Amino acid sequence: MTDDYDKERLDFLDKNLKPFVTNKKVFDFCCGTGMNGLYALEHGAEHVIFTDARPQTFEDWVKEKEIVLPDETYKCQFFDADRIYHHKNEIVTEKIDIIIYHGHFYHARNHIEIIDFFTNSSADRILFETKGRNNNGLSMDWYEEDTDRYLNAYHPTRTHELCGMPNRNLCKEMFESRGWKLTDETIANWVGETFKFRQSWVR
Repeated sequence: MTDDYDKERLDFLDKNLKPFVTNKKVFDFCCGTGMNGLYALEHGAEHVIFTDARPQTFEDWVKEKEIVLPDETYKCQFFDADRIYHHKNEIVTEKIDIIIYHGHFYHARNHIEIIDFFTNSSADRILFETKGRNNNGLSMDWYEEDTDRYLNAYHPTRTHELCGMPNRNLCKEMFESRGWKLTDETIANWVGETFKFRQSWVR
């Protein structure tokens, strides 16, 4: 990850997570390395649930950074987000305050299920990061991605998987139609016609 990427990420968290996270329960969904949930703990979160399909990514990051986490401050639940409703009864979402969901939405195939899962939780704040087009209308770009890279789409057996990348308008429609309100947004050009959006949603 580049220094610019990390600065932009931290600037967003400093503005949209740090002032609200003290004594809160946080859900770091599709956490990857877990760096955002770890930020939440560093800045006063009471507890963080880390979820991802690949436990090794989180475990390696914590080991590399020599991070010591008291057992009572976190929990790990590793499952495939594309089978979220298969696991929904295992996840305690009625006791969370803030959801962090960065970097997975454009690798997903069940976008509506994910947003509905968040909406049916007790959380009143979502910090959302994704990539997509910033064009007119509502659109979804479908593409095939290999599953070898640790940040790519996941499948336990297939080497390639279909992914959908909603544009900015479609992402907003999915949140707003479920009662979420946008409180902050940053938009940065990523590659070509693709942009990175960081958004703060509340209800």
